[in-house]
Amino acid sequence: MNSLPTFQIITGAHVCRILSEKDAQPSQRFVAKAVEYNKNRKTEKIHVGKEVIVYAGSYQMPQILELSGINDSGILQKFGISAKVSLPNVDRNLQVSAREKSF
Repeated sequence: MNSLPTFQIITGAHVCRILSEKDAQPSQRFVAKAVEYNKNRKTEKIHVGKEVIVYAGSYQMPQILELSGINDSGILQKFGISAKVSLPNVDRNLQVSAREKSF
């Protein structure tokens, strides 16, 4: 890891949403600029340079994408979320592997 000084792993956090460029419109490409997350009951924001890797499992990833403005714009508008990317099938065809079952 020493050769990657800007590489950071945050564990024990709950990702709220991925933030894009402020002026992004639904027709433009989504470019992540920061990740908003909760850790120890405190909301934090980490700014990113080039890439973001988020693992949230089959259940939480669609929710994170929707809260980030990625889904059908009609669905997002119902909840007061501005659409950044129109991708209507974000929450469809959910498949859970045996390793992700927690009950």
